[in-house]
Amino acid sequence: MNTAAKLVDFCFNNKGTPFDVAQVAQEVLKGRFRYKGDNVWEMLVEGATEWKTDDNRTQLETSIKVDVCQVFMERALYWQEQSMCNDMSEKIDCQIRSHKLLEICLKMRKDKFIKDVQKELRAFLSVD
Repeated sequence: MNTAAKLVDFCFNNKGTPFDVAQVAQEVLKGRFRYKGDNVWEMLVEGATEWKTDDNRTQLETSIKVDVCQVFMERALYWQEQSMCNDMSEKIDCQIRSHKLLEICLKMRKDKFIKDVQKELRAFLSVD
């Protein structure tokens, strides 16, 4: 199990707070985004060597809604698959995990939640 999967499973236990999602986002987005302070985000475009300012945080927002959400979706599918292979008590637990992770994915579609994740993410991706 990779680090992102472990963090996603931890989010399940904490109901997917913006802080928890930001921890997953940090794992997924490190090396691609950084926070410079004063509400300035920079991104490293694939194949580029210089950081570029992410105007209005549009690329960061898209990456959270797509890339980070994808990690949650994959883990929800994993738990759904596990529910088909286990006994009844474990089956229910796996189904609950899958359902809660899908609920967190739905949260990531809301602009306010994304803004809260971005605020938390500042601490993880901040550079001097």
